[in-house]
Amino acid sequence: MSIRLSIRLDQCQQKRRVMVLHARNQDNIRPLQRRVGVVEETLPIIEHGHGDAKVCLPTTKCILFIKLNEISFFKSDDVYAIMHDIYGNTHFITKPIKWIEERLKFSIFYRVHKSFLINLYNISQYVKNDGGSLIMECGTHVPVSRRKRSEIGQVLGL
Repeated sequence: MSIRLSIRLDQCQQKRRVMVLHARNQDNIRPLQRRVGVVEETLPIIEHGHGDAKVCLPTTKCILFIKLNEISFFKSDDVYAIMHDIYGNTHFITKPIKWIEERLKFSIFYRVHKSFLINLYNISQYVKNDGGSLIMECGTHVPVSRRKRSEIGQVLGL
C-alpha cells in the first residue's frame, strides 16, 4: 500500500512540475502559436496528382476534406458560412465567408455578393434580368450584387 501511495504522490508532483514549466514557458509558446497560425493560413488546399485539389474546412462536427470541384457555393450566415455541395448536401462551416474567401482567392471561387462565394465551374445559367442572378447546377439561384455585375461578365469571359 505504501508503494502505491508513493507512486501516486510522484505522479502528482510530476504533473505539478509540468504545469509550472508550462506556465513559465508561455512566452516561448506564443511565437510557435503564431508560426502555426501562419501555416494554417497559407496551406488550405491539398493538391493531388490528378488535379483533384481538396480543401480543409472546419465544421461543427469535424474537419471536412472536400474536393474543390464538389463545392457549389458558400452562403454567409453571420459569422459562419454554409457550404452547399453539388450533391445537395449542406455543411455548417465554423468560419466566416471572408476567411474562406481569403484562403481560396487563387482558385475557382469568386465572390458575387457579400453573402455568396461561388464555384465558377458549377454555374448553369446567368440571368441578366431582375438585377442579375446565377443559377447553379444544383438549381439554387444566387444573386449578383450591383457592384459585381460588370465584373461577372469579364470573369465568365462574356
